[in-house]
Amino acid sequence: MEIWDFHKNEIRELTEEERRKALEGKEGDGFDATYNMGTFWEFYSPGERFSEVFYETSYEISSLHRYLEYSRRYFSRYLQEGKAYEQTLRTGKDVPAEEVILHDETFGPDEQYLPKYNFEAVLLMLYTIFENSIRRLTAELEEKKDVTFDRRKYRGSTVDRYLGFLCETCGLQVVFQPKDWKRFESIRKIRNFLVHRGGMVQGNSIALDYDFLIDGFETIGRLLDALETAYWDNYDKDIGGKVHEDA
Repeated sequence: MEIWDFHKNEIRELTEEERRKALEGKEGDGFDATYNMGTFWEFYSPGERFSEVFYETSYEISSLHRYLEYSRRYFSRYLQEGKAYEQTLRTGKDVPAEEVILHDETFGPDEQYLPKYNFEAVLLMLYTIFENSIRRLTAELEEKKDVTFDRRKYRGSTVDRYLGFLCETCGLQVVFQPKDWKRFESIRKIRNFLVHRGGMVQGNSIALDYDFLIDGFETIGRLLDALETAYWDNYDKDIGGKVHEDA
């Protein structure tokens, strides 16, 4: 990863030690260029061969990760300041009871819901990015291979149907690691629960917290790596076959 060194007035490679410190030492919710560069393409880095679908997806995931990191820091600061203000109200003299009550009624729900809303939003967007990447890839291969995606021919979720088309009709040999696909299924179940039932799973379910989301980013990144590998393998096979036919 390269950064601009203001002291030497030149571009240089960010050392692993500098990158690690940037990631671990990030404080506050303010803009941090070094942190941004250190986390760029952290979970999914497209290969050297250019594909608009995979490069666009990589930028979307990278931006969503920064959204998570900055937003959770902002909400942390907001909640800390709200608690401090609450303490000021409760210990201050001549503070109208109505003002204390109003703060409880406005800030209290924020304490309960804001972090939850934020994590749920990130998970929904992460899933949508992956689903849209497969949709765009499907549209691209429809045109290149002169075939048509008919969702009625395939079973399962939207992602399953796209993958069925890519593998069965377009000839991609997509190999996902079982543990990654199982994790993705967990993400999909939670996503469907949020979308169709409007609330988070309770009881003995998986907790939707920061660690779960980071694991989700890592899982989606590995799925995209496998999908991109299959795409280029299929591309080379098609080109090789065409060259053989032309010869």
